[in-house]
Amino acid sequence: MVGGAVDMSRTYAVKSKLQSACDAGVLAGLKVVAGNWNENNDGVAGAAATTMFNANFKDGAWGSENTSSTFTWEEKKASADVPMTIMQVFGRDKTTVNVECSGELQLPNADIMFVLDNTGSMDDPIPGDTTETRKIDGLKIGVNCFYEILARQDNPDVTNEQCDYTEGEEPWTQEVDESIQLRFGFVPYDQMVNVGFLLSPKDFVDTAEYQTRVPTISDTYSWSAGTPTTNWNNNWTPATTPIGYYTRQSSSGWSDQNSDVNTQQGTLPYRRSSAINSTVCNGYNNLSGSSSLLAGLSESGSSISTNIGTNFAPAAPVHPQAAQTTSSTQSQTITVTQWRYIWERRGSTTSCFLERRNHSTTYPRSQTGATSRPLTWTPRQVVTSWTYKKHPIDVRGFKNENDFNTSINLPLNDTSVTATLSGQSSSSTFKVLANRTINWSGCIEERQTHRVVDGDPSDDYNPIPEDAYDLFYDMGTNENDDATRWRFALRDASWGRTSGGNRTLNPVVGTSSMSQNFGWSCPVPARKLTEYSGDSGARNFADYVNTFYPGGNTYHDIGLLWGARLLSADGIFSSENRSTRNSGIIRRHMVFMTDGETYNSPTNYTSYGIDWYDRRQTDTASAPTQSLLVANNDARSNALCSAIKAANSNNEVIELWVIYYGVPDTGTALRLKNCATDNAHFIIASNTQVLVTAFKNVAKKIAELQLTE
Repeated sequence: MVGGAVDMSRTYAVKSKLQSACDAGVLAGLKVVAGNWNENNDGVAGAAATTMFNANFKDGAWGSENTSSTFTWEEKKASADVPMTIMQVFGRDKTTVNVECSGELQLPNADIMFVLDNTGSMDDPIPGDTTETRKIDGLKIGVNCFYEILARQDNPDVTNEQCDYTEGEEPWTQEVDESIQLRFGFVPYDQMVNVGFLLSPKDFVDTAEYQTRVPTISDTYSWSAGTPTTNWNNNWTPATTPIGYYTRQSSSGWSDQNSDVNTQQGTLPYRRSSAINSTVCNGYNNLSGSSSLLAGLSESGSSISTNIGTNFAPAAPVHPQAAQTTSSTQSQTITVTQWRYIWERRGSTTSCFLERRNHSTTYPRSQTGATSRPLTWTPRQVVTSWTYKKHPIDVRGFKNENDFNTSINLPLNDTSVTATLSGQSSSSTFKVLANRTINWSGCIEERQTHRVVDGDPSDDYNPIPEDAYDLFYDMGTNENDDATRWRFALRDASWGRTSGGNRTLNPVVGTSSMSQNFGWSCPVPARKLTEYSGDSGARNFADYVNTFYPGGNTYHDIGLLWGARLLSADGIFSSENRSTRNSGIIRRHMVFMTDGETYNSPTNYTSYGIDWYDRRQTDTASAPTQSLLVANNDARSNALCSAIKAANSNNEVIELWVIYYGVPDTGTALRLKNCATDNAHFIIASNTQVLVTAFKNVAKKIAELQLTE
């Protein structure tokens, strides 16, 4: 019993070690074929499995003998003889241990943050690349192939040929473990990053200083006249019929009147029936002044002609005068009708009958009136000049309680208006203050940073200085401290001023609009870590990658900074990044790809304002040079690389992969190599195909499978 126990213990120990080595061999074989071991890749997988088995279980280990292993796509097994010691006394020299090898393979939870160079040089092909593919298009292919390998989904925007897959061995032919969380995030960068809509409105300041312009205003009014109204005095001149019309003009030309008529002397009947002779009739012609020849007069007038005066006074009214006045006239031509009675026979009746005759001469009459027209006053903010300078702008209009407005109106324009100003009698053309629509697309200005004052940034960032709030990427915001909060990057509200053709920090006053005088580029919006699973996930992933476009200059620091913010488990996105839906550990990876050296310009609008004017990173007493800005950006990028590699959250480190795409120069290559986690995490891709291969290799390394415990 004692002997059996001793030899049995040794046998179990060998079997346990043999099983572990055999399973490790299977795992190694699966790794080299990305988990898809089949008859086409049997030799490669079997060789890797055998090598791993032999490394873990050497012949003779634990006293074993005659070790053998078989690793094929159909059969995976190992055996070893275990010599007996005590049991030899009972005639048993050895026992053979046989194991069947297997491994349940699983992709760990992974967060992948792409920090991708989208600068202007990405619009060019790599010199010597026979495909002449633009770098930005090579980047898109590489990222889409990367997705296929990790997500095991067919990305619709790349082909098997572009990703260099063997038919039947495409990544999406492998089984997907849907319990595993796999997320991708993106930070496309140039001289800025577009991250504003990923933040909360409370993370932004209410007021910030910008290189802008301020109008010099003259407040006045312009006037316009309304419709005139006239108050007529109804005092016609002459007031009565002139005396000359009282004399009967002629004895001929008279016509019968067959009805009663109203005259100035009252109603005259057309027949006086009581008349018995002409003497009686003449007695009825008793109009005074007519020498007993007329019974009365009547008048009829032509249409009244109105003439509104044009000389309104005062000619140049001053606000707030209510109206202008002038004198107007009305005139009319009057025809005088004379009336008389005459003894005559009409039909069978003889009596005094009424006759009429229009006087051959008319006369004019007129009246005057007081005309008034109201004045309407319009307030005018006349722009007499613009002062270009650094000035605070209230930006609260961009902020709602939980989201943002994409534009606000600010009084930063002028427009020409033709009108008559107070105190003037004629119109003139002048400029008045007008609103300009200020658009915001999501690019931001960073919070407080460190200023290099000695012209040498090489020794400023190791360690990161305490006043560089921006570089502490896990640091939150404080609503009571604007130094910790971000600003809206406002292209439409900014100017870089010049005087005499030269840039200046002094205020510049001018009457005409100045050009904006700075370089601007705002890439496509960054994306937080997101799962892209299933067919719709692949389509969404590809659609987003397809939006990348090249533009602007190369500022590596801002890309690395926001890549770290969006990936970290301890920063402002910790609530989304700290745990997974399966409560597993997350492996965090940053894939930083650039096509080369840093390029900064003093006249660029960047995430720190317009560097020549704002000088938030350099000495305020002297203008920053391009070489100083480049050196500073490199020093900041180096500090961020070190901080990212040193990050440790719940023992979950960030692995930093760096892909240098293009024709390398020694200095840039060395700096980027030092940025990576180690040499194995740094790749130089000299052409597009190598870039695609580089992305695939990084994806495969990230996807290294592990045995399920």
